[in-house]
Amino acid sequence: MDNNIDTKKVIQMVAIIGILCLFVGIATRIRQNSQVTLADYESPSQTSANSTSSDAADSGTTGSTVEASNPANSTENAGTGIGSGNNDLNSSDSEDSALLSEMNHEEYDAFYYVDRPDGTALVYLLYYNTAHEITPGQLECNQDVAYDLLLIFYKLYKNQYEFTSITPLSEYENEEAARLANNTYCAGNNLIINPYYNPIIKYENDTAVCEPSASSAYADRASDFPYKITTDDYAYTLLTESGFYWGGNRNGSKDYASFKK
Repeated sequence: MDNNIDTKKVIQMVAIIGILCLFVGIATRIRQNSQVTLADYESPSQTSANSTSSDAADSGTTGSTVEASNPANSTENAGTGIGSGNNDLNSSDSEDSALLSEMNHEEYDAFYYVDRPDGTALVYLLYYNTAHEITPGQLECNQDVAYDLLLIFYKLYKNQYEFTSITPLSEYENEEAARLANNTYCAGNNLIINPYYNPIIKYENDTAVCEPSASSAYADRASDFPYKITTDDYAYTLLTESGFYWGGNRNGSKDYASFKK
């Protein structure tokens, strides 16, 4: 009798363990299929991911920094990218692939995005802040531009392009507050880069009005100042070659921080 009872218990335990393993496997596949890293570049899918690395943990908490090993003069290099000759990274897919093949472990773990059920994605990345420190950041965007932005921001990071902060818009009271903080963020398919130094310029009764108004000192686009986006800017080159339209090219009102796809 005891042997029969023990056998039934063993069978039940095996069955329970099997069910648990099945659920764990399903959960792992779901997590992997919603997460895309730059390792997927060889066959990228911007709307659904079929293969990723489980090593890319959720390590992109904003606010913490890692000191850069070779800090540069942030005033001289800000907004244009250090080593602007690297613009030829965009010339072919093979060159992009070669660049990605040189990723170190820290970069591999830091650059990825996760799809959400509502059609948005959270992009995790590294960037150089205005103190030229390597800093983790996050972009909240639509899924159809997530992979483009992931690759573009990796190139900006490799080129030591500087930002004040890269934080989801949801962490601010409104867009004006994010612009005043010079925060780089996404609103759907619209990427806003260093907006305090690249304001919106509207015209009311032939009078230029700057948004935010505190950025009026940067309304004169003929003057020279850090973080100014022009058609010679490295971010402009990367984004427009990827199909984003720059708000600085609009007729009438301008949004010099905006890149929309």
